[in-house]
Amino acid sequence: MDKKALRKLAQMKRHELPPLLKAQFDENIREQLMKVQEPYQKIGLYISIQDEADTRRILQHLLDQGKQVAVPKCVVREGINTLDFYWITGLQDCIPSRFELLEPVAQPSRKAELSELELMIVPVVGFDLEKNRIGYGRGYYDSVLCHFSGLKVGLAYTMQRVENFQPEVFDIPLDMILTEQGSL
Repeated sequence: MDKKALRKLAQMKRHELPPLLKAQFDENIREQLMKVQEPYQKIGLYISIQDEADTRRILQHLLDQGKQVAVPKCVVREGINTLDFYWITGLQDCIPSRFELLEPVAQPSRKAELSELELMIVPVVGFDLEKNRIGYGRGYYDSVLCHFSGLKVGLAYTMQRVENFQPEVFDIPLDMILTEQGSL
């Protein structure tokens, strides 16, 4: 199967997850992430949408712990899809944007440099056992992961694992993928 077909299959499986089971899986992932993130103070975190592994409770927990959290804003720079990160104090610092995302208000005083982030938590559509990630296919995360030197962690459900995935040259493997069943 090609990457596009694997992406669609993984999304379909994730979409079929019953809400109560999803809530339990999200809690399992959150508990694992709380252990992983402990030594880090400056964290990049996506705000989940639709049936992605939930990060909204994670966001609040990190902020309650006094962590600095930066969330991404999709931008196009010189014809390339990329992300800018902004420090937030809660979801009230974000507004609805394209792709059904909540994105931070782009205030220059809150802009986070990629080099400041110690841990980046990224969305995953599909993954393989080598921690290769299939995203949404627009390249936003690929453009920053290749320059990020901190810990790269993806959040996904076990059912999103794909077989026979051939990563492309620009695909950056993650350091860790957390699922409801444990870490990879």
